[in-house]
Amino acid sequence: MWERQVRWAKGTRWSRPKGHFGTGLIFAMPYGILGFVGGAMTDDFLIGSTLLLLAILNRMLESWVIGWGIVRDARARKEVWLYPMRDLLGFAVWCASYLSKSAMWRDRRFQLIKGGRIVLREETGKS
Repeated sequence: MWERQVRWAKGTRWSRPKGHFGTGLIFAMPYGILGFVGGAMTDDFLIGSTLLLLAILNRMLESWVIGWGIVRDARARKEVWLYPMRDLLGFAVWCASYLSKSAMWRDRRFQLIKGGRIVLREETGKS
């Protein structure tokens, strides 16, 4: 699952670089954690904790409103607590999409090149 998510994110990064970069702004949990750390560093645990709590509530509310209110997925009501963790996973995938210029697909390595093109990487050392 991890490799597939990162591969998709890399494809988005190379095909729409500005939009993909902006995607980093939609994740609430990293900013909530950053707020908490900032509050802890300035000895203002109330503000830091409030920022983290707001980020968690934001993600849970989004899961409830979209997952149950619009899609009517019963799991969204029962597993609303999982969405903040999914938000963190999404942020990690977004970060990982910037770590390399290649991706594996069906046991082949592809190189992502300028202009959004994807080419098969030449295998070396095989006969």
